[in-house]
Amino acid sequence: MGLGVEADTEKAFSLFKQAAELGDGNGRLYLAMCYRTGSGVQEDHKEADKLFRKAAENGDCGGQFRLAHSCFAGQTPCDNEETLRLSRMMANTGSSYAQFNLGVMYREGILVHQDLKEAVRFFRMAAEGGSNRSRVQLGEMFKQGSGVASDMGEAPSSSVRLPMRAILRV
Repeated sequence: MGLGVEADTEKAFSLFKQAAELGDGNGRLYLAMCYRTGSGVQEDHKEADKLFRKAAENGDCGGQFRLAHSCFAGQTPCDNEETLRLSRMMANTGSSYAQFNLGVMYREGILVHQDLKEAVRFFRMAAEGGSNRSRVQLGEMFKQGSGVASDMGEAPSSSVRLPMRAILRV
C-alpha cells in the first residue's frame, strides 16, 4: 500500500539505497530491511547483516535493535559476547526490549552466570520504561522471593511465568 502513490517496492528500494549512500541512517535501516525481507530486491541476509552492523557501530539505536533482534532470533550469526554487548548497548539507551531480554538472560543464566539480583534490576528498569512483560516477571520474582525478599504487596495477583520462547520474542 503506497501512501499517496501506487505501491512500488522496487522504487522504494531504489530510494532507500540512494538515502543510505548519502549517509542517512534511516535509509540504511530501511535498505537493510528490504534485503532481509526481499522487498524490492533479492533477499540477501548477509547484506542486511552488514548494514545492520554498520548502523549499530555508528551508534544508531535502530541498527542496534535490529542487529540484536536478529541475533536473538538466530537470523544473524553472532557470538555470545556480541549478543551481550549489543544487548547492553541497547539497554543503556533505555530500550525496555533489551532491558527485558537482559532480565531473562540473568534470571535463566543464558549467556551469563545466573544472577537473580541483576535480573530484578533489568526487569525493574524495563518496567519503569513501560514494559508490561517486565512487570509480570518482576511481580513473579517478588511473589517467589527470587533475587528479592518475598513481598506479596509488590506482586500482581495474576503473575504468570512465561515460557522462554514467548519471552525472547519481540
